[in-house]
Amino acid sequence: MIKVFKVADIKKLDQQFMRGDISYSRKVELINEFINETMIEHPITDREVGRSGVRIPPRSQTKQIQNKYKTNIMIGTHISPILTEIEDTLWEFEANAGMKPEYTDEGFRAGIKIFMSVMLDKMYSLQTNESLSMEDRCNMSEKLGQDVRAMVKTYTDIDTLKLYE
Repeated sequence: MIKVFKVADIKKLDQQFMRGDISYSRKVELINEFINETMIEHPITDREVGRSGVRIPPRSQTKQIQNKYKTNIMIGTHISPILTEIEDTLWEFEANAGMKPEYTDEGFRAGIKIFMSVMLDKMYSLQTNESLSMEDRCNMSEKLGQDVRAMVKTYTDIDTLKLYE
């Protein structure tokens, strides 16, 4: 078993920080406390790492995970409101703060993962609408990953594969 944490709603803490009600270090402390309080056991134990550096559950557990989300709610639908809150917070910060956000390596990696996930979701819809072959779908997906990796390297000098080391 590995430990994972549920996504915290940090918008309230961000608002308190922006108003000056709490300091940045207090905000971080509160987030860490929330993470420690909400740790849960995750059923995936034996994980492999794919070529892209993304951790992949074994095939036997992939179907189980897919079925869980199909019978409940699709993950994109579930986290879209959270992503919208993050977007709103970023717009507000960029409009009012006048400084750069100072993302950590983990935050940068998470942002790329989220971007890739939404791109692949919309690309899958396009591929389905155009009835592309499995080979063409795989080639498009691989090309997207290569293009994002090249773009990140060009504009930040960061190799995305090294973010998972």
